[in-house]
Amino acid sequence: MGKNEIEVYLSHLATKANVLASTQKQAMNSILFLYREVLDIPIEETIAPVKSKKPRHLPVVMTQNEVKMVLVNLYGIHRIIAKLIYGSVLCLMNISA
Repeated sequence: MGKNEIEVYLSHLATKANVLASTQKQAMNSILFLYREVLDIPIEETIAPVKSKKPRHLPVVMTQNEVKMVLVNLYGIHRIIAKLIYGSVLCLMNISA
């Protein structure tokens, strides 16, 4: 297995297996370690596979109505704590804005 086969395998991980960029990078480093340290076969050429795309994470935010529903269903000390935390976060958001 040479440079081309390694690139094909790593590109397959990105395109067909849909692995994360960190997984693809770990696979590449593992293969390079295997060749360099175990098999004692240097790979002089630069390996440039198709890169995995970084996942796009959208933040999870509760609407005001959802927050009200949660607060209405809490009682006693739990309600007080939740209101304090929620109010504190709103305060911090206004200060930093």
